Amino acid sequence: MSVHNTPVIFLKIGWMSDYDGRNGDVIRGNHSFIKETGTGGEDRNFLAFDGKCYGYAPHNLKDGPARINFEQHLVDAQHRPIGTGDRVHIDGVTVLWIATAPKGGVYIVGWYRNARLFAIRQSHKKRGYYATAKASDCTVLPLAERTHRFKEPPHQGAVWYGGDAIAGALRFIDGKRPSKATAARMVIDTALRVEIERAAIKATTLAYASRGFVVKSVENEAKGWDLEATSPGETLKVEVKGTARADICVEMTPNEYSKRDSGAYRIAIVSSALTKPRLCIFQISPDLKTWRDESGKMRLRFQELVAARLTVE
Repeated sequence: MSVHNTPVIFLKIGWMSDYDGRNGDVIRGNHSFIKETGTGGEDRNFLAFDGKCYGYAPHNLKDGPARINFEQHLVDAQHRPIGTGDRVHIDGVTVLWIATAPKGGVYIVGWYRNARLFAIRQSHKKRGYYATAKASDCTVLPLAERTHRFKEPPHQGAVWYGGDAIAGALRFIDGKRPSKATAARMVIDTALRVEIERAAIKATTLAYASRGFVVKSVENEAKGWDLEATSPGETLKVEVKGTARADICVEMTPNEYSKRDSGAYRIAIVSSALTKPRLCIFQISPDLKTWRDESGKMRLRFQELVAARLTVE
């Protein structure tokens, strides 16, 4: 049983960068659903909806969602047993989200404080979740700050109660806690970014559909483009970028940038995406040297950026 000031639970999920629904955030993990589809229900665990985050973990049986039997393992803040097995939820839980890194090892990737934990999977906006908390109480760690590795992590299953690992994990997150103002600002920025991306996808999809194309979203497949627009004898690979500004200045991920040199590749940029969307579609010239919009008047300029990730050995 947990004997700390608050109940603590570890939920194991796939490995991602941001968990906020943005394009290009690839999920990695050994769960069968992730391997088969390249997606996972945890991909929006740190995206705020109406001031809250809703967290999913792949806790399933062959015939459907499994129950989290927290009453057998957790106590409340007064160290009293949670219940006898019939409680629907428990409040005030510290939920630590953990994942296996691509390089190996299980690490803390984020947490919810003061969360409500449900025994049975719930649904919000048609997405499953087991835990929810105020967005200001939710923290996702940047990749370079995921340094707390478990010596004896769980080998299978999404639910872990931590045992002797709890004390060290809590010391780690206590040293990482951002201010509520910082957390709230991050959530607002994240929600706005996702809203812009969705508006850009919608505008581009409608534009191609109006031209007679059949449009399919491949946003979650990490192909290096977001949409596939098909007409007889032709399939275009369309990478969609959106910005709330009127001018055009966007960025591409390394995966997207590496796929661009193809006659079928298109870069669709939607400016003023949340007010008066303006769509410009760029394609590469036959000599594979320049990118221009369909009118031929605008030319894209690519500026390669160099970045680095720093860790302490």
